[in-house]
Amino acid sequence: MRLIIVRHCKTILNEQNKLQGISDLGLSMKGVRQARKLAVALKNENVEVIHSSRFKRAVQTAEIINKFHNVPLLKEKALNEMSYGIFEGMTIDEIKDRYPQSFKEWRKNEFGYAFPKGDSLSSLKQRLGVFIESILNKKKDAMIVAHGEVSRVLLGNILKWDNERIVSTHLNNGSVTTLKINKIPKLSLFNS
Repeated sequence: MRLIIVRHCKTILNEQNKLQGISDLGLSMKGVRQARKLAVALKNENVEVIHSSRFKRAVQTAEIINKFHNVPLLKEKALNEMSYGIFEGMTIDEIKDRYPQSFKEWRKNEFGYAFPKGDSLSSLKQRLGVFIESILNKKKDAMIVAHGEVSRVLLGNILKWDNERIVSTHLNNGSVTTLKINKIPKLSLFNS
């Protein structure tokens, strides 16, 4: 079984380095061009099913890729990005300036920190556990089109990474990460 994890392509907020979370934006023009190039790069991959977040930016990316595959595209609530709460739409510098104490708490415990009126990576890891198990049990070559936080937590769950490794991992917009999963999952391509 192969699993291809794709982070959605760029949106206006990505281009502005702002936290997006549950803000449901579509791709920017740059993101659409990025998705088209990505689709061409992935057109010869064996994919039996595509699982996508329900947010527009992921669905758009998945639909563009799926033009070359024409396989079932399942929009999964479990793959929706986590909420950054009151920090949504802000840059890191804006958060640091407006909420210095919250910023310090976040940086001290990035995995367990629950954003004010939002989620934590820890709660996201729990939410994704059941989804991952169901995907792995189906044993189909699958693609997952999701978000930055979701993708790194998915990888961490599958590869049994500790929380520090999950926090320190970054995946770029439009990146591809591939896993071969037999008895032991193996990373064959990372953030390409």
